[in-house]
Amino acid sequence: MGLGVTTILRHYYGFLFGINWPGFTEITGNISGPLLGFEMLTAFFLEASFLGIMFFGKGKVSNRTHFIATRLVAMGTTLSAFWVLSLNSWILTPDGFEIRGGIFLEFKGVHPPVVPVFIAFRLRLAVGALMILVFWWAC
Repeated sequence: MGLGVTTILRHYYGFLFGINWPGFTEITGNISGPLLGFEMLTAFFLEASFLGIMFFGKGKVSNRTHFIATRLVAMGTTLSAFWVLSLNSWILTPDGFEIRGGIFLEFKGVHPPVVPVFIAFRLRLAVGALMILVFWWAC
């Protein structure tokens, strides 16, 4: 479930930043760019590397390898949710930056994942995922 949600959010944010919010991206790119880059480097590559083994490897690789690949995809999905939610929570409650020449620069002691609404967003995502899982399981 989390894989689908984070994949959709990843493409949604890429679309929004690139097409809908070019001015916003130009001003806050020093902060939003690294967060999206971390998400791409850590989560997307981890998911993409082991997704094929998870979906098509059953019966072709050992059960242990399939299990490890499935766990690595889950870990990548969790990392993806972390980076996307940290950027989303920073956008809604920006903190820890300095504006010079109309551009958001450097963090001052507070990093984006630590903004106050991040925990609430993470909890909301977890509860939503559990609700969908229970609904899916019940049907």
